Amino acid sequence: MNNLFCLYFFSQIERLAYMKRFGYFYSNHYRIERFSVFFLILFISLSSITGFAFYKYLDKQRIELGNQAYYTTETVSSITGTPVKIEGVFASKDKTKGFIMGHIEDMTNMPTDAAKYSVMIHGLSDDGKNIVKSKSVPYGSLILYGNSGYFGLYLVDHNKFPSQITNAIVRAQSELFAKGADANEDGDGSLADSFSKYDQFQFAFNLGASETNSLACLDSDTEPDADSFFKQAVLAYSEGSYKETLESDLTSMEAQLKKIAEYSDRLDKIDKVILPALPDIMKNDTITNDNGKWVLNTNSHIMDYLDFDWRTKTLTKSDSYLSEVMPKYKLGYTDSNKFLADATANFKADGYPTFTYDEWKLKDGMYLSELSVADGTNSKYNAIKKDCDLFVNAVNTYITMKADYEFNHRIGLLYLEDTLNSVNGMSTVNSGDDLIRVY
Repeated sequence: MNNLFCLYFFSQIERLAYMKRFGYFYSNHYRIERFSVFFLILFISLSSITGFAFYKYLDKQRIELGNQAYYTTETVSSITGTPVKIEGVFASKDKTKGFIMGHIEDMTNMPTDAAKYSVMIHGLSDDGKNIVKSKSVPYGSLILYGNSGYFGLYLVDHNKFPSQITNAIVRAQSELFAKGADANEDGDGSLADSFSKYDQFQFAFNLGASETNSLACLDSDTEPDADSFFKQAVLAYSEGSYKETLESDLTSMEAQLKKIAEYSDRLDKIDKVILPALPDIMKNDTITNDNGKWVLNTNSHIMDYLDFDWRTKTLTKSDSYLSEVMPKYKLGYTDSNKFLADATANFKADGYPTFTYDEWKLKDGMYLSELSVADGTNSKYNAIKKDCDLFVNAVNTYITMKADYEFNHRIGLLYLEDTLNSVNGMSTVNSGDDLIRVY
């Protein structure tokens, strides 16, 4: 068909070229021929443009496929609806080893023993919508870190992982909930059917992508173990994230103190208002620069016993924050889990102070509320009242920032260390030959 089309097209071109040469092309007798040629030229032009655009689209898809490591960040198990987060996709530099770290948010209905799980792996089409054959046939192991909810899927392919979207289905073979007897029948059902029979969750990733992060234990000549994976994939990344947040807190607090100083200056020198005393929680706070790092100098903490050295210590080097914090507390806790639970409860119960002030007074002795009556237009009153409100809001914003810095964000490091302590010696590893099935 294509050959006939081409023969017709070129015959028309040849015919019209002859007609134009002898002046027939512009004759009224050849309108149909002229229209045919113009239509064919237009059709070919549009086809070329469309084809080029489609080619660029496919090329973009190939580039994105080659770069992107994550395709799932959150999912849920199929029957109990347990939330699961995928927190890291890692691959060795030579792309022969891969590790996916995740967190099961609630272990109430999920087994804590890795031996009670199996894993199915299959490929996905480039758009992630259709199941295709996996280009890789890896082996590996599944690691469960006790009841912390953290798990890791370790995969190995000595032929190197290709750039392909891979979907892993993690199935709980031993469910902790009631179900009908017929649900245990596996049969020859499809992978899609299995989601109604088993409590399982799935997540997509690409270990052959260029944007996968690496871990030292994956690039080591020795086989990585569960502890190495946890310290490098969970501790290093989570601890680093908490510390980045704390650094950001200090930057924001320093800027907020400048804003408070500006509003204070405005009230004092422009509005001629007598400034109220700042709340004790922040009265003498300063933030100074120490070798490129902001440092909070304060006489009052949100919680005194949570003042600890978070900047120089690191859990990956076996340092401890809890050993510094817990002895400071008046009850002298030895159980870190109980300590953290009580500290969180106390913070929620006590909270932090809120600054309010209604007795604004001008330096000439008049109260601001009186000015609103004396000034018929209210323009001066409104201008000063606006500055007063800005000052109060700025102070309260700073107090909230300080609470985040000294408790909400800092206590995350303590919970992280508590998690580390809880998983030590409690991890289970399933490396059985029947763990992974590849489709």
